Amino acid sequence: MATFTRIGIVAQARESHKKPSPASSRLGTRALLAILLLALLIVSSALVYFQTGMGVKREIISDSTHSFSGDSQVVRVLIGRFDDNLGNRNIGGVLAFYSPDSTIIWTGTTEGLGGNYRGQEKIGNLFNTFISLADSLNASVSNFTTTVVSPSTVNATYVLTITGVGTSAGNFGATVVVKQQWVQGSQAWVIQKDTWNFTDFSTQYLHY
Repeated sequence: MATFTRIGIVAQARESHKKPSPASSRLGTRALLAILLLALLIVSSALVYFQTGMGVKREIISDSTHSFSGDSQVVRVLIGRFDDNLGNRNIGGVLAFYSPDSTIIWTGTTEGLGGNYRGQEKIGNLFNTFISLADSLNASVSNFTTTVVSPSTVNATYVLTITGVGTSAGNFGATVVVKQQWVQGSQAWVIQKDTWNFTDFSTQYLHY
C-alpha cells in the first residue's frame, strides 16, 4: 500500500512539472507582450528620427515638383526670408544674409546702379539707394533651382520680380535673374557671392 502511495506522489510531481500553473502562463504572456511593445517603440523612434530631419544632410525632402537635399531646403527657406526682408524694405534684415567679405554684382538694365560691391557697408549702401526709390515694395521669387556643391556650399538660381511705388520714382518694376553662392559659416548660412542680372528695370519718373 505504501508503495502505491509513493508512486502516486511521484506521478503527481511529474505532472505538475510538465504543466505550468496558470499564474506562470500569465507571467510569460506579459513578458512576451512587454518585449513586443519595446520592439515597436524602437521601430517607431527610428521612423520619427528620419522623418523629422535628424541627419539632415542625408535626408531628401520632396514636394510635388522638386526634390531637395537638406542643405538645399535650408537655403530655399533662407531665400524666402531674404525676399520678405527686401519686400518689407528692411535693410538690416537684408544685410544679415551677407558676410563682411561678401560680393554682389549688378548687371544689365540697372538704372545707374550697376557695379561690383564688396563688403556689408557697400552692399548696404546699394540696397539703401535701391529701396529708397519705393514707399512700398513687393518682391517675389520664381523658377528656383539649387545645386549642392559641397556639405557647406549651395548654389541657387531664381528669378526675382520686384514692383513698387515711390514719390521720386513713381511706379517701377524690375525682373532680375539672381545667382547666389551660399556658404555655411560657423554660425549661419550667408550669401558669399551674389549676381543680379536685371533683364528689365523701368521707372515712371526716373531715367538715368
